[in-house]
Amino acid sequence: MKNLHLIKQNELKNLHLIKHDELMKVIEGMNIPLECHGFVTPVTNDMIFTNDRLRRYRSGFAASIFFINRLLPAKRIHTAHSLNSYGLKHDVERWTGDMYICVPNGIFILAAVVCKLKYRRCKPGSHVESPNAVFNLYGIPDMLPPLTEWERALIKAEEDKYENYRLQWEKYEPA
Repeated sequence: MKNLHLIKQNELKNLHLIKHDELMKVIEGMNIPLECHGFVTPVTNDMIFTNDRLRRYRSGFAASIFFINRLLPAKRIHTAHSLNSYGLKHDVERWTGDMYICVPNGIFILAAVVCKLKYRRCKPGSHVESPNAVFNLYGIPDMLPPLTEWERALIKAEEDKYENYRLQWEKYEPA
């Protein structure tokens, strides 16, 4: 059977290491403005991505990439049956279990775009634009294989990098 995974294992090993400026270029190149909570809406336009926010959620970015790689890509986006970004971000958080990884909606969307998924903004609710996206994915998130030890170590390393960065800057902040 043909391998349907979006990212080959050797590419996956380095995908979580994408530099911040490269991620900012991906965000700038998207056809819909993206911020921390998802696509920009009139309500959430104050949470734009900064290097500090990207650093804070690198572990969520890495976990999202590992999660997405376990689902199967569809040829097109089926909005009626597709999994949306908000539900999937919660699936990633549950899937990482005792690691307690926080995955903002915008970080999950960014990981999906980096993994070369097709995406579309969800149809708006009653009067507000939706910050969520749907993708060309299908699968049952609750039945995915667990994180490998290698993946857990990489996610933990991203958490540790941010904690060291935060502690370093706390030394210089005025009390």
